[in-house]
Amino acid sequence: MLHSVVSIPSVTGKKINVWLYQPSTPVPHAVLVMGGGVGLVQSGGLPPFAEAFQAEGYAALSLDYLSFGDSEGTPRNMLSLSQELQDFRDVIAWVRENPSFDNEKIVAWGSSLGAMHPTALIAEDHALAAAIVQCPAVDGLLSALQVPLWRSLSLTFLALLDTIGSWVGLGPIYVTTANTGNNKLAMLSAPDVPDGWARLMPEDDSSFLNQIAARALFSILIHRPGQRIERSTKPYLAVCTEYDSVASLKGAEQAARNAPLGEIVKVKGGHFDVYKGGISFEEGLEAQLEFLKRVVPLSKA
Repeated sequence: MLHSVVSIPSVTGKKINVWLYQPSTPVPHAVLVMGGGVGLVQSGGLPPFAEAFQAEGYAALSLDYLSFGDSEGTPRNMLSLSQELQDFRDVIAWVRENPSFDNEKIVAWGSSLGAMHPTALIAEDHALAAAIVQCPAVDGLLSALQVPLWRSLSLTFLALLDTIGSWVGLGPIYVTTANTGNNKLAMLSAPDVPDGWARLMPEDDSSFLNQIAARALFSILIHRPGQRIERSTKPYLAVCTEYDSVASLKGAEQAARNAPLGEIVKVKGGHFDVYKGGISFEEGLEAQLEFLKRVVPLSKA
């Protein structure tokens, strides 16, 4: 299905690039605001989900975080979880001002590291209707503890150098996001990463760089939104896999159990199997659609 491109202003003055998947049914629409995982762009892995929501009558807006993809911001690929969370807030604020959308039916959606933001938002923004996360990384500390010690120390050293360099005006030191071959020092380097990462490649990868600024590792480490989810008042769905080499499964399941209206759906395989081409794509998507129809039902024509 078709999408349109929207440029949404952020509180920083920069523009957030958003893809809007609008259903053919009359407005206002229930809507999902969607963000992807670490270092990814919206054209990588998100369209199959957004198109499925659109086909069911929901609108969907996916975003490129600032400094990634087609959004503004320099230097490029400067991952900051606090800024990404603000990007989500800015897009949701734009949605609330747009008569095409039903303000009582806004759902925050996130995948992998992008799950941090719906998890934080559902605890702070009680006007949201619900949140959905899949293969969720919602505890940066627990996820970091899964990284082998030698790689963790090497990446921490680069993060320190990059942070110190930023204090004196030097440009970023970049690290590879995902090991797609022989780069063992990549941030993601588990055995299932090369094949899994390939499922997330956009058809046109001209705006995609498999790297992030090393200083971002500290941003990930200190973010633990799952620790505050007990403040939420709306439904929260976590689609988790049998095992997860990238995100802390323990942290994700604990967050869903601590959410007053939390639900966990376990699907087959590992972290990347929830994406199109993975063994649990259909199963995970069906669970999300069932959840949406139950907690955010569409208005009858």
